[in-house]
Amino acid sequence: MQRFQDYEGRTIRLPDERLAHILEEHPEIRGLEWAIAITLAAPDHVIRSRSDAEVRLYYRWYTGLRVGEKYLCVVVKAGEGDAFVLSTYVTDKRKLVVCQSYCDGFHPAALKGGPAVHGGGLTHQFTADR
Repeated sequence: MQRFQDYEGRTIRLPDERLAHILEEHPEIRGLEWAIAITLAAPDHVIRSRSDAEVRLYYRWYTGLRVGEKYLCVVVKAGEGDAFVLSTYVTDKRKLVVCQSYCDGFHPAALKGGPAVHGGGLTHQFTADR
């Protein structure tokens, strides 16, 4: 089992059975295992799943991959006191984002250090549109 730290300092487990599943279902990930830790620690975007409030999709854009320029998406389920990788895959695009509260704009770069914060101290909440 591997353990990683995400951008919020949360420990995220990658059990051996999950890694085996990922490599079987998404063979394009083989050789990119190193990028899982980087994507969790320094994502370009983090989106909450619409279908499961405990699931987050961590996205980071990579160039120079053998599959071309792609996002690596690491799907994490974070319950009470435990977080683990459900899946990992490469994709050309992120899930669409739907704002759940009033905001005056989205600043994806802010997610590298935490959630985007807008005027008045409001934290922007995002949901995957799926």
